[in-house]
Amino acid sequence: MHAATDLPVDSQPLGDTFPPQSLGQAAKPSARIGRNKSSRASANGSPSNERNACAVDPVDLHILYRETGYQLDRFDAMVREGKHIEFAHGFTTYVLNARIPHLLRRYPATGTLKVDGAFLDWRVRELKQEVQRQYVSKKAPGVPQSELELVNHKLNIIAGQLAKLTVLYDQK
Repeated sequence: MHAATDLPVDSQPLGDTFPPQSLGQAAKPSARIGRNKSSRASANGSPSNERNACAVDPVDLHILYRETGYQLDRFDAMVREGKHIEFAHGFTTYVLNARIPHLLRRYPATGTLKVDGAFLDWRVRELKQEVQRQYVSKKAPGVPQSELELVNHKLNIIAGQLAKLTVLYDQK
């Protein structure tokens, strides 16, 4: 406990999270974090109030949007084949519980650094419904048809090789 506020030491406000380069030298805020804070978007729209501002880099938001969409595409394709249903369910649950679509809705953007939280939210919920349809139709967690065909093909190759060895053995 911290004597002054009766709060645990871990929950005390930290103030500056980036320490200066050396003990006697204080660095400018933009130099410590490597980016210019004034070029970032802030939650309250006022970069002058940096202590209370929530600075979000538009590039980071775009990367979060793009990579989440990419993973949703991959899981959607796998779920439609009946593969990795549990992983897709876990990912959709994570995205919704982490409130990623909610965060991205607060900072929409168009153009090169596109961010569309409403569309991402719709895609996550569609994938979650497809996962539930797979469970209801009892397709999950069975073996997908494509995997059965692959195993059958490999067994045919093995059988052909065994037949060749048998013929060679019989000839001796």
